[in-house]
Amino acid sequence: MSEYKEVYGTQTDRPKEVEVNVDTVYLRKNIERITQTNENGEIESLWKYLEKTMTVREYAEMKAKEGA
Repeated sequence: MSEYKEVYGTQTDRPKEVEVNVDTVYLRKNIERITQTNENGEIESLWKYLEKTMTVREYAEMKAKEGA
């Protein structure tokens, strides 16, 4: 399991707070829409958030502990 790190995403829609893939779970918080000027001088819209990853097993164990 990793610690939260700051991430910038180019998704069209707001990223999900919990995203489960085949072997990895992405946990996101403090999701906000920002605009910034890229290296070409163009304004772009991004998502900024804190994200950490864990295995599906670690996520299941964490959820089990929360329910106990």
